[in-house]
Amino acid sequence: MNLQSYTLFLQGDVQVGKSTIIHNALRSYEQNVCGLMVQRLFENDQKCGFRACIVDGKLPDLEAQYAKNISGIFLYKKQVFPQVLEQAIGRTLELCVKKHCQIIVLDEIGGLELLSKPFMTALHKILQLKKPCLGVVKSLENLAHTARRVHLPATILELGIQLQQKLQSSGEILIVDPKNRHKTADMVQNFIEKVLLEGDRSQR
Repeated sequence: MNLQSYTLFLQGDVQVGKSTIIHNALRSYEQNVCGLMVQRLFENDQKCGFRACIVDGKLPDLEAQYAKNISGIFLYKKQVFPQVLEQAIGRTLELCVKKHCQIIVLDEIGGLELLSKPFMTALHKILQLKKPCLGVVKSLENLAHTARRVHLPATILELGIQLQQKLQSSGEILIVDPKNRHKTADMVQNFIEKVLLEGDRSQR
């Protein structure tokens, strides 16, 4: 990773462990983390939806049981609620500009929110802060699968390509698979320690 890199994103098959790697790596530093993480929701032991969790010094659990009173649900049994993601990323932007935010987490981006102009505008503003940013970006294969499953327009794939190019211009996208999961976890840990060390130096 070159010295100008300030973003590191993971990509790979569903349930290969991308979010777990990030969650484990950030756990010791969560007081310095702001951002947005996705929580998988289950009902009767079956995955039923996803929830947007705003991070401000405390990481959410990666999985939870569905309940009607839970806030932040943006996908539930093929029902999509884009306004929930728009509100969440807006609040995330407000937090990320604050001084106590030393690392930004964005897990997971590059999905149905690509079609939301308010979401993408806020996301690009977050990336323009040039703060260390760690996250997961949906692969084009997974994006295509999601598009078919919830009937999204095919043009979303081009938007996904554009986002990945944007992320690669400021850092790296690492492909995670079962064989390199431990190595990837070490690289993520090294990235966090490196950016925190550089942040300490800049404040002296």
